[in-house]
Amino acid sequence: MACELSGYPVAVEEDPYMPLDGRMEHAAVTGRDHHLIRYNPNCGKPKEHIVAHECAHIIRLGRSEPRMMGFTEESIGKAVEDIMRDEGRLDKGTCLSMAVDLLTQLYNTPQDIRIERWLYERFPTLRGMQSESLRRTVEEYQMILSREVERFTPRKVYRASCGMNSAFTRGVVPILKDKRILRPYYGRVGDAIGKRLIRILEGVPDNGYEGDIEVIDMWAQELGVRDWYVWKVIGD
Repeated sequence: MACELSGYPVAVEEDPYMPLDGRMEHAAVTGRDHHLIRYNPNCGKPKEHIVAHECAHIIRLGRSEPRMMGFTEESIGKAVEDIMRDEGRLDKGTCLSMAVDLLTQLYNTPQDIRIERWLYERFPTLRGMQSESLRRTVEEYQMILSREVERFTPRKVYRASCGMNSAFTRGVVPILKDKRILRPYYGRVGDAIGKRLIRILEGVPDNGYEGDIEVIDMWAQELGVRDWYVWKVIGD
């Protein structure tokens, strides 16, 4: 399906050194004659689920104009300025890294929720591996809730990241059928934000990547980071 919709073949390769579970490199971005899905065999999650998830990203992109999140000098300058306002002791390089990480999370999280729901509905035989993978991801996201991480992270970044982790966790409750995974967020800074973010997502029809962009922009507005990025057409 990913090949048919995008017009490119898909290659899959292991990368035990990558810091992520998996990553999709789109042919239109890399200039290759194929899409490449890389996955870390040491991440502790089923390969089949990781590859299926990344293929779903290709499918969503293949159905609409391929726009990607990008930066201008002005937008990234605003991001650094906002973070330094919260935590003046940080240097610009650290603030830039935090901004990029947060925007990567913003770009991926709404899509990830919708992809996981789509996989659950379309591929029942994958559900066992999906559940295993999602439970590990939920546990990983809870690590940011430590008081030490909160103490050393600029408030704007911490608030937004916790909120998106909470939204993701809420988004996969219908899949895991276990509301106990929400307990670590009760009373924490991300809980109320996560509730608002998931309401935004569920209020926008899932019409593929264009709908994802709409949700991302609405989340960004809610989190106060809409002026940190711009949308660019792939290949421009």
